[in-house]
Amino acid sequence: TGTALTASASEAISVGGNWSVATFTPATSTVTFTGASGAGPFTVTSNSQSFSTVVLNAVGKTYQQAVGATGVANIILGLTLTAGTWSTNGDALTVGTNLTGAGTLTATASETITVGANFTPTAFTIATSTVVLNGATAGNVSGLSFYNLVINKSAQANTVSSTGAWTVTNSLTMTQGTWAASTFAHTIAGAWNSSGGTFTFTAGTSTIMLSPTANPSITTKGIGTDAFYNLTLTSGATLATAVQATNNLSITGGTLGLSTHNLSVGVNLTGTALTASASEAISVGGNWNVATFTPATSTVT
Repeated sequence: TGTALTASASEAISVGGNWSVATFTPATSTVTFTGASGAGPFTVTSNSQSFSTVVLNAVGKTYQQAVGATGVANIILGLTLTAGTWSTNGDALTVGTNLTGAGTLTATASETITVGANFTPTAFTIATSTVVLNGATAGNVSGLSFYNLVINKSAQANTVSSTGAWTVTNSLTMTQGTWAASTFAHTIAGAWNSSGGTFTFTAGTSTIMLSPTANPSITTKGIGTDAFYNLTLTSGATLATAVQATNNLSITGGTLGLSTHNLSVGVNLTGTALTASASEAISVGGNWNVATFTPATSTVT
C-alpha cells in the first residue's frame, strides 16, 4: 500500500497480500500476486493506475478487484493466471494482449472484460459479463462459455480462432474482424448476424447450433460468401437474408421460415418443419427429409 511506486524497466514485483498504490508507474515491470500472506481473499485496488504485466500465482487463493472505480483494472500487456482465481468483482478488466493460464477467471455481474489477443483461461465463470475481443493481434479463444461475446478487432484481417467449442448463452456480436470457427460445434443463443461489411465468418468444418432461443433471425452476406458448414436449429429460425450451409442443415425443433429468402444446402436437409412464403429457391445436394414442408410457390432443386 502507499502513495507512489515507480518502475523504470522490467522489474519483478512480488506481492503476497493486498495491493493499493495511489500512483503506480509500471514501465515494463511484472507484478506477481502470490497470496503468500494468508488465506485471502485479497484485494487489488488499482486507483485508476495501469499495470504492464500481471501474473497470478496463488494456489487456492482469490484476488479480487476492488469494488467500484478504484477496482477497474487496465493491464497494458498480459494477464497470466498460473494458479488461483482472479475475480473481476463487478468491475471492468482490460488486457492489452493475452489472458491465459491454468487458473480461473471469475466475473460476478455484468462487467466488461476486454482482451486484445489470446483468451485461454482454463476456467471462466461468466455471470452476465461481456467479453470483447479487440486489438490488431490475432488471438486464440479456447472452448469456453460466454454470456455476451463481442468480436470487434482493429481490422477485418485480424483473426479470432476457436481452439475449442464455444457456448454463448445470451448474444454473439460480430462487428469487425474474422472468426475462424475451425472444426468445433459452437452453441449460440440469440440472433445470428455475420453480415457486417468488415466482418468475415470462416466456417471451416464447424457446426453452428442456434439454441435455445426460439425462432432466432439469421442474417448473412448471402449465398457464396459467409456460408455455414453445418447449421443446426433446435427451436426453428427465420431467415433475414439468403443462407447457405455447404454441408448439412438440421432442424431438430421448431420451424425454419424462409421469409422470401433463398436457401442452399450442400448435402442433407433434415428436420421438423420448413416453411416457404413465396417463390424462394431451395437447393439441396443430398437427402431431403423434412417432416412438414409448406412450399408456397418455391422451387426445390
